[in-house]
Amino acid sequence: MIFMKDQPLILFDGECNFCNSFIRFIINNEGSKKYFFASQNSTVGKEYMSNIQNSECINSIILFEHQKYYLESTAVLKIFRELRGVWKLVYILIIIPKPLRDLAYRYVAKRRKLIFKQTKTCIIPTEEIKERFLS
Repeated sequence: MIFMKDQPLILFDGECNFCNSFIRFIINNEGSKKYFFASQNSTVGKEYMSNIQNSECINSIILFEHQKYYLESTAVLKIFRELRGVWKLVYILIIIPKPLRDLAYRYVAKRRKLIFKQTKTCIIPTEEIKERFLS
């Protein structure tokens, strides 16, 4: 599988156990293997982050899809929309006004490293999914 710039890419904080767990959750629950992944601190991550104004202030999972990017709750909900089974239903939360959704997202994001601790290493992908992780 070769990454093309028009394919969906998820950027995540590679030093956050909560983020790493979420990436594993996506991999285990996605219907098709459509997502590629990169740490925000990787070469690819930095390249994509450079396209976002004030990217140094972003404390979010970022979804790049269809030549747009999505942050915070919108990124997460768009990802859930593509998962298998009941997880798709989480997307219904998109009806909640974005400011309220993002407020809840920021609350968790601020506390995620305290709750889930930090790690010095990024997720280590298995051979099966290694080609979907960009560095």
